Amino acid sequence: DFHGYLFFGAALQVSDRLIKELTNAAASYVVLDFTLVAGMDSTSARALAKLVSSLRNDGVMLAFSAAGKPHVHRILSENGVLPSEEDLNIDEVAMEDNIDEAIAWCERRFLSEARVPSAGTIGLGENDVKLVAGLLEEFLVPAPSAALSPVAKQPQLMMELASRLDLRTLKQGEVLFRQGEPCDAFMMLYEGDALSDTSCEPSLNNL
Repeated sequence: DFHGYLFFGAALQVSDRLIKELTNAAASYVVLDFTLVAGMDSTSARALAKLVSSLRNDGVMLAFSAAGKPHVHRILSENGVLPSEEDLNIDEVAMEDNIDEAIAWCERRFLSEARVPSAGTIGLGENDVKLVAGLLEEFLVPAPSAALSPVAKQPQLMMELASRLDLRTLKQGEVLFRQGEPCDAFMMLYEGDALSDTSCEPSLNNL
């Protein structure tokens, strides 16, 4: 995020540093937050345009937060920082009112590009998606903190996540995973019973 009044020197320094750091991190999504920006000059806006152009050329998805404020929007728009209507229409970039909505957009875009169900699995039906979305919200947002969590205010996000889950049916006695194996999935028990067995061998964890 950016703070205060942005001058050319500071904006250029931040732009160059972010380009280097984000390239090294191989970032796929970046949120540019202008919530705390009091103003900027045109030279600093051009430095930000360089940052945006570099990130988009590298295929990074961008979400702008609070860039619609009048004193910010005008100068960003005049210097080619903000996305075009065409970009917004094809959902390649987002303009959101606040940081929570910008992050939520990144999450939805990530989920939309998630893998298709693997062999041996099926997608959830509509009714199952609604049920699992409720379970996810209970799991991810415990009751004592529900009022404070931005996730609790985003039921659509829970529906998106649930719709990307696969339903896998196991036979009685089938091993789901073994202790020490790499974790490559998030799992929920939807129906039935499961047993965690560590009695056979110290290194074996059957479920």
